[in-house]
Amino acid sequence: MPSIASNSAYTKEDAYKTLERNISWINSADSKASIMIGVIGFIFGGSSSILNPSRIQSLLDANTFWPLLLGIVIGVLVLVSLGSFLATIVFLVLVLVGRTTPPTDRPKKNFLFFNDISKSNYPEFASMTSKLTKDEFFDDLNSQIHITSKIATKKYWFLSKAYWLMAVSSITFAITVMILHYLPQL
Repeated sequence: MPSIASNSAYTKEDAYKTLERNISWINSADSKASIMIGVIGFIFGGSSSILNPSRIQSLLDANTFWPLLLGIVIGVLVLVSLGSFLATIVFLVLVLVGRTTPPTDRPKKNFLFFNDISKSNYPEFASMTSKLTKDEFFDDLNSQIHITSKIATKKYWFLSKAYWLMAVSSITFAITVMILHYLPQL
């Protein structure tokens, strides 16, 4: 693995700032996902009182074309909305899943990665760190930056998908509620 030259303009302090920014992005994604799960729980819990299944069933039981068609449209909208809600929750949980499996393109043992540290006993860890050179330490620090960047990227990918699914679900749910609310009683 290439080592960063000691005379590089990219300093250890720059690396620490980058690592802290990456960790901040990871924490931000986790916070956003947690908040969205709470909002979904609130919306989903409140939706049971808004949607009237007997009203939809009466449309589906109708013997005329238009009420039946409307019942089918409302049924499809409800299924899309619920499916999107469930998919949103899956993506949000995937944001929150811990990612401790290190990538394969990293140093054999990273002295800054908690999972690697925990696999050695303290005397072994203390011995290894006392023998670290500045270049090896800097390489490990850069490896952590690379790893946390990959974690943040994956979390935000899942979060982005959850945002879109939440939008689809909210729109289809709002359309369903408006149709049911403004539909004359049949």
